[in-house]
Amino acid sequence: MLGLDLSFLNWDIISKFVKNGFIFSIQLTAIATLGGIIFGTILALMRLSGRQFLMLPATFYVNGMRSVPLVMVILWFYLLVPTLIGRPIGAELSAIITFVAFEAAYFSEIMRAGIQSIFARPSPRRPGAGHDLRPEHAPGGAACRPFATWCRFC
Repeated sequence: MLGLDLSFLNWDIISKFVKNGFIFSIQLTAIATLGGIIFGTILALMRLSGRQFLMLPATFYVNGMRSVPLVMVILWFYLLVPTLIGRPIGAELSAIITFVAFEAAYFSEIMRAGIQSIFARPSPRRPGAGHDLRPEHAPGGAACRPFATWCRFC
């Protein structure tokens, strides 16, 4: 094969690592998805609760996690948490915790949007409802005309 000597490779060892890596990837995906849905639903309910002491931490967490790349979260968690708690936690546990925490922020937004869409009242002013969107026909009539250049729904 192109003059390369690959006789030093032990395919039994390589296949074992590939198989174990594949199994861990499937397990990580399942755990992160289930944990993210559960934690994300809790975060979504906190954001929709209407109570500031629940909304603010949930909003801070979701916006903070969504603004940081996953690789950076994994790196920070893997390097900083053992320093803070004084003992190593391992690569597998670190990956599971960071994936659950990261995916929870995204699942939270999905759940929150879904919950809000269920309770949204139908509006007769939506274009699909046959409403004429010209400003003179909108509620408020002529009072709405100064804003008609930037707001087609007023």
